[in-house]
Amino acid sequence: MKKILPLLILIAAFLPHIVNAQCTGCSSTLSGTSSNPFHKVVADGEVFCINSNGNLNRPLQINTGGIVCNNGTISNNYIEIEEGGTLINNGTIEGDYILSRQRSVITNNGYLKANDLFIDDAIFNNYNIAEIDKITIQIRDSINYFNNEGVITSNIIQSHQTKSDTSIYLRYKIYNSGEIHVSEKLMNSSRVDFENSGNLFVGDGIPNGVTSYGTAGFLNFYHCTYATFKNTGQMKVAGNFGNYGEFYTECMIPVDGNMVSSGRITGPLTNSCGGFNIEGHTYFVGYVADDFSYIDICDAGNPTGGFDQEVIQEMGPNVTFCSCNNECGKSMLFE
Repeated sequence: MKKILPLLILIAAFLPHIVNAQCTGCSSTLSGTSSNPFHKVVADGEVFCINSNGNLNRPLQINTGGIVCNNGTISNNYIEIEEGGTLINNGTIEGDYILSRQRSVITNNGYLKANDLFIDDAIFNNYNIAEIDKITIQIRDSINYFNNEGVITSNIIQSHQTKSDTSIYLRYKIYNSGEIHVSEKLMNSSRVDFENSGNLFVGDGIPNGVTSYGTAGFLNFYHCTYATFKNTGQMKVAGNFGNYGEFYTECMIPVDGNMVSSGRITGPLTNSCGGFNIEGHTYFVGYVADDFSYIDICDAGNPTGGFDQEVIQEMGPNVTFCSCNNECGKSMLFE
């Protein structure tokens, strides 16, 4: 995966976050290079700091109550953060596999690159740049969240739960007020609430300064039953769009593939509109604006209105066809 802009420029853009996350109260400090095949273990109550000249080139394990504060470089193939551990990155992390267990916390103010990030019902905050091939969120029995205010590029972002879908009151929150670029697939669990107020591109979202990104294959955007999505930002789906939950949008969302919805789609209650510009086929079997909200459906195959196929449970009186151009304006973080 390609970097979006030189790291120093990106870090400067988020300097307030970094200033507020400097390493303090260090129990031990790494100033040189630490490289051997054995794990570096950070114990309960220990604050392990890596300064700007430090390079931890070995597996890292942060035990419950341990804290790692990185101002330098962590370059290894494995990082494990136990329940209640904390990893603060103000520098560079380049690794293979990162496991963040229940109630642990990762805060990225610098540059984070990994092949796999497995979030086991934990908290993830990104304020700068994260390039992660696959992000998996496992939902258990606590209320945690994934928050992005920077830029994330990924091939796959997916979530699943370990309990039955009937346990809908225990939710995992995903917030995006920055930019997320997913080249292949974004899949939500039944117990995820996703809020996008930033820029979300599924499929061919190309960050500024990058001439190409990913390989556009069969692209999916799914929401399972009981999942919710609230979109008030810039959003595009380059492949197929599948909605099986509660989807709310205040903007027109371009969909380059087909769209299937067996859930509920709603929009603003004032005389504005949200909806979808669909290049492929449409198949709606759920509810559309049954709360008297304003939704516009524009199918390229039916430019005057209507769907390719429909067995709609209920459609509200304020549904229109190809009469709305309300795409929320781009607000790219880095021009």
